[in-house]
Amino acid sequence: MEEIELLRKEIDRIDTELTALLCERFDAAREIGALKRAAGIERYDPARERAIMEATEAACNRYRAQLRRVYQEIFAVSKTLD
Repeated sequence: MEEIELLRKEIDRIDTELTALLCERFDAAREIGALKRAAGIERYDPARERAIMEATEAACNRYRAQLRRVYQEIFAVSKTLD
């Protein structure tokens, strides 16, 4: 049981970092959206999403399918930040 508690603490630490990083990412996405809107540029950039997905999957191939699902949700949420 001690090992489980140690691993849970590790997950808690990672979740805290992940939450902070997601907040930063959403702030940046919101700013990019505002700049694109002001410049009259199309917000959706499928090539950019593909590039991010490819880099992410290459960085952690063993969880490729899971990362694809997570990033699809991150992309979807980012599109709502207007």
